[in-house]
Amino acid sequence: MAADHFIRQWREIRGLSLREVEDITGLSYASISRIERGEQQYTDDTLKTLAIAYRVEPWVLLAVNPMREE
Repeated sequence: MAADHFIRQWREIRGLSLREVEDITGLSYASISRIERGEQQYTDDTLKTLAIAYRVEPWVLLAVNPMREE
């Protein structure tokens, strides 16, 4: 299953490891990894939590690839 979001890209562009995101958000390393790979659905609350950690609005994690050159 392919991911329909840019959650991993936002983590990477912010220079955060999965362990750091786990520490910041309280979400488990495994859960974050599965969400990034598209193997686990995210909830609205999870999306909001990750958005706070990555300093973006939740919709940005779904719609904007930070690694795409403009």
